[in-house]
Amino acid sequence: MKTLRLALLAFAAISPVSLMAQDPAASPDRAPQTAPPPMSRQQIGPAMELEFDRHDTDHDGYLSWQEWEKSNDNDPEFQTNGKIVFDHMDTDHDNRLARQEMVDWSLRMFDCVDDNRDGAITQAEGQKNGQRCMMSETGVSD
Repeated sequence: MKTLRLALLAFAAISPVSLMAQDPAASPDRAPQTAPPPMSRQQIGPAMELEFDRHDTDHDGYLSWQEWEKSNDNDPEFQTNGKIVFDHMDTDHDNRLARQEMVDWSLRMFDCVDDNRDGAITQAEGQKNGQRCMMSETGVSD
């Protein structure tokens, strides 16, 4: 699950657990009693757009490496692999992430994690396939 946390900014919609952690009503000091509901593929775009806007602090329509790094600076796993993930998401290699790059990357990850191809990702699928998919996409593993 650490690998999923590493890419939270870009991959939050793939991990229902990560989305719950962003909910201000969720208590950070206790685990949920039940599994969160599955997330559908149709929810990815809107979720990623909201996440993108939250981290685009200069409101220029791109995430710079500095914005990406700042949004994840308290995560020790990020310090090791964050730039690798950023560079894989930056498909046009302009050293910044456009909104569509983030959405497209998240959809690729969704499709990889959704191994039963039902159009929804459960917590169990995320735990089972998240690391494999991250490794496949970026070479990053725990």
